[in-house]
Amino acid sequence: MEQEFEDIDSFGKWQNLYNDIRNQAIEYPYKIAKLPVNRNLNRYRDVSPYDHSRVKLENSDNDYINASLVAVKQAERAYILTQGPLRNTCGHFWLMIWEQCSKAVIMLNRVIEKGSVSNTSAYWDQ
Repeated sequence: MEQEFEDIDSFGKWQNLYNDIRNQAIEYPYKIAKLPVNRNLNRYRDVSPYDHSRVKLENSDNDYINASLVAVKQAERAYILTQGPLRNTCGHFWLMIWEQCSKAVIMLNRVIEKGSVSNTSAYWDQ
């Protein structure tokens, strides 16, 4: 796997790989994410969970959260991939963590995004 990563990186093939994945994804719908009631729950308009693999909230009026459950057979583990919570979805985010019995939360994000300092740290203090 490490060699595969090095080959993709050294030959600048990330864009091609991204395009291949995007083309394969056409067959998977993400209609729930695009419903009008859920639009303001998405940080980005072009990143949505597929209907078949999305995490569903159990103890909420609306079961939608922009998160996907991804099983990695080789690692014998499952992961939740999600966007950083917005102010209006912070409660949903922590509800998901609780309901899914998550053992860890790892966030990969920029400190400055679109010219603004990330307010992610505010979520950890609540």
